[in-house]
Amino acid sequence: MKSRSIKKLFTMLFKGAVALVISVALCEGLLRVFIAAPAPYEHNPRLGWLPKPNSYALSAWEGRAVCRYNELGFRDDTIEAPQAKQLRVLCLGDSYTEATQMPVEQTYPRRLQDSLRQAGLGPSTRVFNGGRNGTSPLMAVGLAKEYQAVFQPDWVVLLVRDQWSELLDSTHEFYAKPAGNGFEMKHRWHWDAMSPRMRQIHNLGLRNSALLQYGKFRLDLMIHFAKVNAQARQTEEAAGKSQESKPTSTQQLFERRIIDWTIQGLRRSYPRLVIVHIPYGSPGTRTGLAPPTPAEKFLRESCLRAGVPCLFMRPVLNEDFARSQQPSIGFDNTLPWHGHPNGRAHGLIARTLHSFFTTRSPQTQDALSALARVASRER
Repeated sequence: MKSRSIKKLFTMLFKGAVALVISVALCEGLLRVFIAAPAPYEHNPRLGWLPKPNSYALSAWEGRAVCRYNELGFRDDTIEAPQAKQLRVLCLGDSYTEATQMPVEQTYPRRLQDSLRQAGLGPSTRVFNGGRNGTSPLMAVGLAKEYQAVFQPDWVVLLVRDQWSELLDSTHEFYAKPAGNGFEMKHRWHWDAMSPRMRQIHNLGLRNSALLQYGKFRLDLMIHFAKVNAQARQTEEAAGKSQESKPTSTQQLFERRIIDWTIQGLRRSYPRLVIVHIPYGSPGTRTGLAPPTPAEKFLRESCLRAGVPCLFMRPVLNEDFARSQQPSIGFDNTLPWHGHPNGRAHGLIARTLHSFFTTRSPQTQDALSALARVASRER
């Protein structure tokens, strides 16, 4: 009797295990076909973790796009050597720049490239998409020499959001650590910090499971927007109590210092740099954008002090929404104003940068004139 019960128990456990394996495999397959097929990642000793060279991925949990990665793992075409009479622009940033939510033709680097070519800056004008999911502006500082060597850009565009607290996150490969009255940058590749067991997981490809990536994506998104909404409430409360422009807390003073420090590092790393700031979306607000934060003001002041051009997209997005009533953040399969900038926002960013490169900046005009003089000598 006892042996029969044990046998029945093992039979039930076996059937349950088989059912679980089949369910997991089925979910994995369905996710890969309809929702997301993650790109396999590889560790580059010079550039860190990037999608495996010449790999493909499907992303459809926010927007929809098939992503192709080049010989180094960037979402772009082959990185060719500089040509005569060629203007080269490198666009850096995180997932807002990589933009796996839409076809590559809709991303602002590709649209900027097309518009600059049509503006008469030459058919070989090249705008590179150097966006990398999950990175912070400190990676642009830490990898400046590598990026300069790989892309050989004339100009660098860095798209930022109000992500300055992430600079202190030691889980990032490049992060800031308070030191005396300032900061120092720390760097450690994730591969170097892995335990033997984690390395084995990566080697077996388990990191690239669509089921695990989808779960992580949803969890990260919930945490991220909980923080954004909390920050928006704090900003509204602070604005209701006082209209003063001075920092009202130690946290804001700290934020101002780290923004200053980061902008100075970027300025030293990239002599021809333009920063683009884009605000977060906030579902339920009147304009669809999260309220302005003190960090936006600090960023403007820091860029002015450092002599770095900074283009703020908030008024552009607000004006476009007032005219069109079409959200510039969010997709057909997400809530309006929730998540990443959509194709409309990328078009507005490209248009704003196009104006900067062709009319607004004396620095740009000087650079383009120098390129034209070189080109005329080569003729």
